[in-house]
Amino acid sequence: MRRFEDEFAAELGILRRRVDSLEAGTTRLEAQHFTGGFRF
Repeated sequence: MRRFEDEFAAELGILRRRVDSLEAGTTRLEAQHFTGGFRF
């Protein structure tokens, strides 16, 4: 597993940043659009 991490360290870093960015965007969307007052 360590060899895999060493070989793909740059790619794994990029993926981690993308996931972090998606999570931040999702959190913002939830805060802005899914308030407790809205019902289906």
